[in-house]
Amino acid sequence: MSRRSAAYASPSPLRLLLDNNLSSRLVNVLTREGWDVIHVSDLGLRAATDAVVLRAA
Repeated sequence: MSRRSAAYASPSPLRLLLDNNLSSRLVNVLTREGWDVIHVSDLGLRAATDAVVLRAA
């Protein structure tokens, strides 16, 4: 059991949107650990401005 799983009895309502400065491969790693995460490229926002990404978050 991961540290996150041990620390939280129920799934977190927190959702993560990973920006371009983080590898999209990190989505799989974090998802396996129980995080609800998506990368900006999955939303078609790879070339989006920070303001657009913030609105999507």
